This record gives sequence, C-alpha cells and structure tokens, in this order.
Amino acid sequence: MDRQLPWRTSKPLPRVPEKPRVQCRFYTQGTCLKGAACPFSHDAVDNAVPLPLESKPQPGPAQQCRYFAAGSCVRGSTCHFSHEPAPSSAAPQVDSSSAPPSPTDSRKEVPCQFFARGACRNGGSCPFAHIRTESTNVDHQPPNATGDESHDAHDDEPDNDDWSRVFGGAIALFGVGATVAKISLPTDFSAVLLENLAADSSPTSVKALLSRLDVDISSEDIRMITIPNSDVCSASITVEDPAFAKTLCSKFLAAYRKPPGVKVTQAQVPMPRDSSLQRVECRRVLVSWHRSVRNVWLNYSEDRIAQRVYDKFNNGTYTINGATVKANPPESSKNQWNALVWTVMLTGVDGAVNRHTISKALPKSDTPKHIELAAPTYHMTTEQAIAAVESMLRQIGPVEWHRASSNSKGKRIKLQARFFDEAHAREAASVLDNKPLPFSESARLTVRLATTTKVKVSARIYVAISEALASQGSKWELEHVKFVAYPPSNGYRMLKLEGEDSKAVGEAKKTLEQLIGGQVVKGEGSDLWHASLRKNGPESQRLKEIEGRYGVVLVRDLRKSQLRVFGPEIKCQEATRSLENLIADISSSSSLAHVIELGPDDFHWACRGGFQALRAQLGDAKATFDITSTPKRILIHGSKADSTVARAFISDRKENGANTISSDTACPACFCDADDPLRTSCGHTYCSECFSNLCTAEGSTTNIFRITCVAESCNKALELPELRDLLSSASFETLLQSSFASYIRQNPTEFQHCPTTDCKQVYRASSTESLATHTVSPTFTCPDCLVSICTSCRVSHTPLSCAEHRSNHAEGAEFSSEQKAKLGIKECPRCRAGIEKNGGCNHISCSCRAHLCWKCLEVFKTSEECYAHLNRMHGGIYDEQDLLY
Repeated sequence: MDRQLPWRTSKPLPRVPEKPRVQCRFYTQGTCLKGAACPFSHDAVDNAVPLPLESKPQPGPAQQCRYFAAGSCVRGSTCHFSHEPAPSSAAPQVDSSSAPPSPTDSRKEVPCQFFARGACRNGGSCPFAHIRTESTNVDHQPPNATGDESHDAHDDEPDNDDWSRVFGGAIALFGVGATVAKISLPTDFSAVLLENLAADSSPTSVKALLSRLDVDISSEDIRMITIPNSDVCSASITVEDPAFAKTLCSKFLAAYRKPPGVKVTQAQVPMPRDSSLQRVECRRVLVSWHRSVRNVWLNYSEDRIAQRVYDKFNNGTYTINGATVKANPPESSKNQWNALVWTVMLTGVDGAVNRHTISKALPKSDTPKHIELAAPTYHMTTEQAIAAVESMLRQIGPVEWHRASSNSKGKRIKLQARFFDEAHAREAASVLDNKPLPFSESARLTVRLATTTKVKVSARIYVAISEALASQGSKWELEHVKFVAYPPSNGYRMLKLEGEDSKAVGEAKKTLEQLIGGQVVKGEGSDLWHASLRKNGPESQRLKEIEGRYGVVLVRDLRKSQLRVFGPEIKCQEATRSLENLIADISSSSSLAHVIELGPDDFHWACRGGFQALRAQLGDAKATFDITSTPKRILIHGSKADSTVARAFISDRKENGANTISSDTACPACFCDADDPLRTSCGHTYCSECFSNLCTAEGSTTNIFRITCVAESCNKALELPELRDLLSSASFETLLQSSFASYIRQNPTEFQHCPTTDCKQVYRASSTESLATHTVSPTFTCPDCLVSICTSCRVSHTPLSCAEHRSNHAEGAEFSSEQKAKLGIKECPRCRAGIEKNGGCNHISCSCRAHLCWKCLEVFKTSEECYAHLNRMHGGIYDEQDLLY
C-alpha cells in the first residue's frame, strides 16, 4: 500500500469450511471489535444472516419451552427454547395469498390472573389474554402535556380532588356550597407499626392477620413498607379511632398464638401538612432507563466508501429510524478469503433494528457488502420493558396513572407515574433508584421524585404578565424547573411548575405567586382607594378606560379595599398616576351624590327589574345600586333634578310598569349588565368580579357558610367543581379557608384556636361537664408553639388542676368582670367573646351564630325565639331610652 492507514490488520484465517467454528463469546455480549475478520463464529444471533446476495440456510427449530406452554416462563424473549415467535423480517417474503394460515395460540383466550391483579411482568409477551376491566383499569393515561401550550389543562392528568384541605393542623372535608362537612384532628386517630412481616405480605394478608385477633379494619388503612434486600417488610396502620393502637397492642400481647417474629408497636400519627395558597404535590415519579442497543459492523471493500459512511453517520446525514448513531473510524482487516475489507462499527443502535432496516437507511452507493449485528443489551421490546417497569412501581403501591414518553429517538426510555399516596412515591424513589432491571442486570433504573404545583389565574392577568413570565421561565429552566402554561378555559389559564428539586420548585412558586398577585396601587405611601369603587358605576367604567389606555389590568380587592395593577413596570407607573387623578376627582365630587334609601317593597321592586328601568330613564352612568349598606340604597350621581326624577320614578313604579323581572344579562349581585360575564349551572349570569366578591363576603355573615345563587327565587347551592371552575385558584382556596374559619368560629364548644399569639393550630375543646369524668384535665400540646393547653379551661395552667387554676384566678376574673361591666361589655355565654352594644334592640347576633338576649344573656337558636323572649320576659325588644330615637 502507498500510504499507511490507521487501521488494524490481522493474519488470514485458515479456511476449514467442513468444520464449524467456535462461538465468539465477545460477539454474544456485543463487544467484539473484529467484525467479519473474527476467527470465531458469529452465527448464533438470529438476524446475523447475510444479505440476500449471500444467503445461508436457516437453523432448524429450537425445542419447545415447556414453561412457556404452562404460562410460567419468566425469561421472556431471552429464553433459549422456542416460544413460537412470528417470522423475522429477515425471512424470505411470502405472498400472503398463498401463505398458509398462521397457527393461533389457544392460551390467548384464557385471562391472565396476574394481569388482573396488576402484577404481570411478561407485558406484551404474555401468552394469556390481558383483559382490562373496571377493576384493573386503575391507570388513566392522559395525552402528553408539553410546554408548548398545545394541550388543554385537564388533558395533562386526572384531577381527583377529594375536596379536603388542611388548616391549622385539622383536616377539613367540604361539601356542596363549600360548607364544612367534617373536621378531623390528629388526636382523632391512632397508629401502629407491624414489623418483621413476610416480604410478600399485602394489605389483604395483614387484614386477615388482625381479624384473627377480632380487630376489623379496612385495607385502605394499611400501608405496606418494603425493605430493600430483605426477606421481611413492615405495615403502617392508621385508624380514625384514638383507642385503636392501645386495643391492638393489648390484644396482640394477650394472644395465645402469635405470628413468629412479628412485632407490634404504637406509632405516631402522621401530622397533616398545612395547605398553602396553591397546593404542592409530591406523588409523581420520573422513571428512565437505557434503551436496548446493539453494535453493528458495516463491511466495505473500498476505504473511501467506508470513510464517507463514517463521516455521514457522525455528522447526522445518515440516521437509523430517524435516530442518530455514533460511528467508529474504519478499520482494515482481511477476511477468511484473504481479501482486504474496511469495517465501520456503529454503536448505540436500537436493539430492535435488523439488517433490512440498516440497509434501507443507506443509499445504494453506500450499501455494505456485509452487515454484522451484535446481540442487543437485552431481548425485550420497548412496550414489554415499560410493562415490566410499571409492574415494579405497582409493587410499591397503587398507581393512579402513568404515561410513557412518545419520543422513540432518545437514548433512554422515560416514564411518568403518579401514585395515590405520596409515601409510596417517596418509597419508589428510594427503593427503585439505581436498581437493576429484571430483564437486564447491566441496565439500571433511574427514579426521581418530582415536585409539582399548579395555579389557576385569570386569562386577562396572564396576558398582562406574560412578558414577566417569559423572562422568569428562562431563569426557571436554568434551575431545572419546568414551567407550563395551558390554553385558556372558562376565562382562566392553568400554570404548572415541576422539577426534581423541591427547594427550586418552592422558590419558583414564591416568584409565581408574586407575579400573579400584582402590585397594590399606592399614592403618597397609602393605598389608593375610594368607597365608590365598590360598586359597578361610572367610576368602574373610568377604571376600564385606564386599563385600555395603558394596556394594564386593574383588579378591585373589595375585602382589603385595595386596587391591584398587573402589567409591565413602566405601564403600571403611568396607570398609577392616572389613578391618583381619578381618586382625587371622585373624592371632590362624591358629596354631590344623592342617596335614596329603599324600604323592603322598594328593594324588592329594584331587584325585579326596577333598577334597570331607572337606569334606562336617567342614563347608565347616573344611578348605582348599593346592596351592601343597611338599609339598601340607590345613589344618583347628577343634579338635584335627576334625584327628583328618580324619586318620582320609584314612587310611580306601579304606573310606569317597571315591576318586571330583570333581564338574563343582568348580574344578580349588582343588577347591571354583567361585566366579564360567567354563567352558573342554574342559568344566571354574574360579573366575574361580583361573583368572586360574593364568595368572599359569605365568611363575614353569621349564617351557616354556604355559597348559593343570589338570583331571586333561585337560592341553589353551587357544587364544589363548579366553584373551582368559576374562581381563580387563589379565590377558591381563600373561599375554603373562609368556610373553615367560619365553621370554627360558629362551633366554639367543639373547636378552639391555640391561644398563643399568631398561632393558627386548632384543637378539640372539652366541655365543662366533661371534667366530672376526668381525674386529670385533658390537655392539648400544640405542635407549633409546644404549649400545653387545657381543653376545658382553654388556657395553659400546667401543672395545676382545673379547680386550682380557677381558684387562683377567681379574684382576677372578678376584677376583670367588674371592669367589663363598667365599660358595658358582656361576654357571650357560648364562645366567651366580648360584646359591646351601642344602640338598637336587645337582640344580639354573635359571630358564633348564637342569638342572645342582651338583658339576661339567655341563648336562643333563632332570632324569632329571642324576640318572643324579649316581649314576654322584658316587656319589649327595646330599652326605654332607645324608644326616643
């Protein structure tokens, strides 16, 4: 040769065609570098048959696998015996019209008992039928959700909200109308830990074990805890019964025949985590493992062709099934006929690729003389591998849904799964990470716990802060936090943050909350606000003009009496200056408003369309309806003549025919045409802002918390899914929190807050009568401030008994009562809240929903009972001095 090539040469191999060569052990492992020049046989691989131009006879059929016939072979495609596979693509093509019918496997008609339990590890290679029923269909596979905003928010994954929240250490379950249906505390539960159980124990077997001790519990109360590389496991049992743990431990110790080695101990009840504005979820795991790959050798008779193929594979010109592969530089050698050949070795080729696929990937000019295929790293298709990994996840705990990545070009197979229980997700990440796969000892599983948080925000606000979100999204990406914004639905957009680092997701969540919270509009150090902004009148129209002029969004927070602005910083500053002028104009002209107070009949007329008729008579900008005041009022923004016309119009309502039902487009809360309308299931249309304020204001009433439609003659309680769809995430969570606070406030004999300042923990109160049955006062140790509180006295008086505490504080309590009496303050007998009366009748409605007689502090369930008592026992509902007014 004229030039030295950096290729390895080998001596000619002796030609002994009559004697079969020894099998190459490196070739079967996929690590042989000699290709066609190897002196050992490469014929053991099923698709190592040469191209059709130099075809060799096929080996005879292998012996039938008897375990496969019985449905118990665990080797799958790696089994050395025949599983009657379909003919490979390297087999000669046969005309389908003349081909004999393929034999059918009768086992396909028999249901697989392991699949029915969700534990079949053969996946697609299982010979038995995988019939999916309602009981086995526990995995809902939603479509792929991507960050390109091409999918609906509800398509990402099922949203199985159980309508429970954790506030102040208590678990609150909500029902129709956002009412509190039930409150549970950690003190209502008890837990035990069963150790040294057999490794194959299940909730069913644990339940059967306890039933022999006359202990009956639900399987849902049992959580199995697997121990890596151990032949034992444990079970954690939590039951809503404070005495359960002591009862079970006592029965187990007294049992005559105990399971050998099993240990039962009382455990601490898991503390619930407080609910934040947007809940954080840690039940999803991200699973990945290497695809099955193989090495491929391409043999060429010319070095220039081999070099060209090598270059084109490495620069991405040539791909196999659309995936790029790496090629090693050509190496020269001599084959068994002493001819010089050049071999290009491809690495990382998909294990399912055959010779036909490779030859199709290359043009005719670069077709190799011979293609040699190494054994794949494992003999299992992608679908079978996914099924096997899913089975591993289900062995940890029930899986709510799973989804495999649709990208077939990556080097790793990726799978997402969400468990029903967060503890199972954490256990899967701990136990299965870096664990060898059952179908390949060399391949290991990577399992990461993903932290996810979602928040729903108004589509208008999203548009206003989109630039800030885009800028922040690039920063989150550097922190490996994925940000997804889904398309708008019902006027809202769902935003999602997801990442493996919980701290990074937490920091991103704080930033997102700041962005969607907007900026409070301030002027000269104080909040810019005016009382007239509470109503939808001419002032609110001027707010909309400012929004359009500067391209920002203004939101009125009626609960805090604040204006919030959303948009670019410069635009927000310009809008703030216009708002300062607006507030100044409103303040100077507010004294010109004429007030018309409405009696019960007038208010009823206004609600049934009279106010709409008045607006039509005077002009939309001149009349506003104030339904928050007592009595209700109509405000006339205009001249005295306009006020005179309005009063005459209201007086002559029977003659002018205005006593009609309001139009379908009028908001039942403000009686104006709905602005940014939303429609309830009962068919009524609200302003989105009015509806949000309606839900917020419910917590300030003394009635039972219940969100109902306020349209006349409707009063329908709204379901929780509907409220969630109609409100933003922040408003919905605030609604539930207000409902919880209202329930605690209205049930003081059952629940109390920790008396420590700023502590939000809740405990179950004991009645004074319960002291007779307790030799020691029942106490509650706050998990936050660690103060021990007497649940009867509702203060901390350790180590004194209740009697000693009351005796020591009797003198101080008497002095306090005298001071309250001098100030005219009385204490509610039900919740012990201080009440001061500055006028009006002697019926008092406390925030705990107690109706009190101010004269004698007797408690009644309804106001009617209280009024009847005042008339019967005290000669009337007023004091004599109050009758003068």
